[in-house]
Amino acid sequence: MKILSVGGMNGLSNTCLHRNWALHKVADEVDEVNTQLHPISLLTRICYHLLEFM
Repeated sequence: MKILSVGGMNGLSNTCLHRNWALHKVADEVDEVNTQLHPISLLTRICYHLLEFM
């Protein structure tokens, strides 16, 4: 089974992150999309602006 997990994956006390860990335990493959932009790196800003205009 392949699952896409979308949410804020930063920090340790984060329900999205905990759900993602649980999905890794039960699924064969989990792809992650981290929607939390803090701390913002240069690469994150570039990706954000590229995706904003798509």
